[in-house]
Amino acid sequence: MVKHKVAFTLVELLVVMTIINLLSSVVLVSANSARFKARMVQRVTNLREIQKALELYNLKNDSYPTTGGAWYSEFTGGGFTAQPKNQWVPQIVPQYLRGLPTDPFMDPVAAKSCYAYRSDSSGKDYKLMLYLILDNGGALDQNEYLNYPQLLDPRRDKDQSSTHQCTVETSGTSDVLAWAIYTQGACAW
Repeated sequence: MVKHKVAFTLVELLVVMTIINLLSSVVLVSANSARFKARMVQRVTNLREIQKALELYNLKNDSYPTTGGAWYSEFTGGGFTAQPKNQWVPQIVPQYLRGLPTDPFMDPVAAKSCYAYRSDSSGKDYKLMLYLILDNGGALDQNEYLNYPQLLDPRRDKDQSSTHQCTVETSGTSDVLAWAIYTQGACAW
């Protein structure tokens, strides 16, 4: 009686390795998608936290913190005036907010994926913005922005030469640049 050794053939090993590679790819894509969604949720949460602090400030002082019409951010670029880390929204830290958040993909050199704040000199109106969001290896596409319509910035999301009435146009827009939370008077900024 001859005993045969049980072994895998080269073809069987290649099939198993291919299946493992496919499963690994699916898991990695799912993990990247989950991380992306988590960063998007973090952005919305950050903007809402700052908005709440601004409203608390307004309740106490009957105005919003003023920048005199200038855009403040953590760095210069994109038309922003650089401010120290916790001072780009003046007078909020530490009384109304422990610290000002930063975007998970902030690029200080290119002035992208940054939060910015602007108010008029009277403190009556303000706009809080997340500018040029970068994620997933590049700028977000229109569909990714449209998943959060409450934060679209009509001034930057429509043709710059048109009249802006604070309505978001979701068809035919390919360059969505910013998300924003703002008072009605700050719509056109």
